[in-house]
Amino acid sequence: MHQHSGGNIEACLFQVGDLAVASPATVSRCGMVYLEPHQLGWHPLMLSWLGTLPISIDGQMKVHLKGLFEWLVSPCLKFIHKNVKEVSQTTDANLVVGLMRIFYSLIDEFRNEELSKTMGKDKKKIWIDSIFVFSLIWSIGCTGDDDGRKHFEEFFRQLATGHTPEGYEIYILCESESLFVDLMPTDDGATLYDYVFDKGLSKWMLWTDLIVPVEIPESANFNEIIIPTKDTLRYTYILNQCIVAEIPMLFVGPTGTGKTIYINEHLINRLSKETYVSVLVCFSARTSANMTQNQIDGQLDRRKRGVYGPPLGKRLIIFVDDLNMPQVYYMYLSS
Repeated sequence: MHQHSGGNIEACLFQVGDLAVASPATVSRCGMVYLEPHQLGWHPLMLSWLGTLPISIDGQMKVHLKGLFEWLVSPCLKFIHKNVKEVSQTTDANLVVGLMRIFYSLIDEFRNEELSKTMGKDKKKIWIDSIFVFSLIWSIGCTGDDDGRKHFEEFFRQLATGHTPEGYEIYILCESESLFVDLMPTDDGATLYDYVFDKGLSKWMLWTDLIVPVEIPESANFNEIIIPTKDTLRYTYILNQCIVAEIPMLFVGPTGTGKTIYINEHLINRLSKETYVSVLVCFSARTSANMTQNQIDGQLDRRKRGVYGPPLGKRLIIFVDDLNMPQVYYMYLSS
């Protein structure tokens, strides 16, 4: 809002992905600035994010963490875009933000000052590096199909052990850096994606070692039965970490791979009903913005005029199923 001698003048700024629905009148009346993703890059985002980390991660560890970003991130991004068939189109900035968000969701202990004081310096280094590697694998390294993950694993193991693949030296932004922790073992053909960092033991653990046997009631319906596997375990683990840290996330994959079942089962049966309330929104080809707003508002408490929210003391989770459907319908109308 700008003050003017003749009154108040409102100045509006819009950020849009494209001009597909902009009329000629809109285009002619608005000043436009086109920014390509590579013009900003991910480095300023990383520097800003480092300033938001808990004080228990001191300056020396932040310098080391910055070095890990500058050493590993750019080569991995270049490899992914060049050699991996991505399931969904991504940009460098989005992938790095995903890395930072997963990392942040896994450092609860560092946000607890009393608990962090009991951790030795070496233990903190091991945790920081292990969480960083895990976060990088499940952000930048998980956007491709199975073949893409195999190629990325081979590349990342070379890079992280100091054997930079030919042609990628120019993308490393720091002089020298190293990890304080060993990478995941390759016993019995295990891959980077088969391990999670166990904070209690301070070591890598196979997802399959964490599976807890479940008893299936005789009265259970067939469509309600979920057999725990490493896939269900690792996806629900990341889902839960993001929910607790209040981080939005997107599950991407072909139809029939179990995305909706995993999420629904976790929201209904795993989360505390005293803390969370969930709203399910199912998109279709004819879903509109007004329909979506009415569907969400109809399941919330009205606090005052125009203000809605979950019951007091609870947190709201909105699960949008088939997010791509309205876009598919729009593309059909445009063709």
